[in-house]
Amino acid sequence: MSLEYFVAVTPTQQCVAEMVSELGRSDAYEVLDTSGRIALRFKAHPARSEWPEDVEIKVDDGVLVVFHSAHRAERERLLSSLQAVLKSCGYSEDFEEL
Repeated sequence: MSLEYFVAVTPTQQCVAEMVSELGRSDAYEVLDTSGRIALRFKAHPARSEWPEDVEIKVDDGVLVVFHSAHRAERERLLSSLQAVLKSCGYSEDFEEL
């Protein structure tokens, strides 16, 4: 079962690049893909060949974060990191669970 969180802002490409950069600097995540979405794997989780990503971040008419596998603390930390980047880009809206 996936958990989804959404914020109704459409960040600029520069802000999306800052998200990718911030996530890539973290020791908690491995950025797997950035073509059309941001796919992440938690480094503390075992790698899976059939479903490599633990999280997908889709940016279109808002930012949708889909957790395929994550503990509550991991979800909260990732959402907090994304929220900080969005705030630094001038967006004040908060993620809401769908």
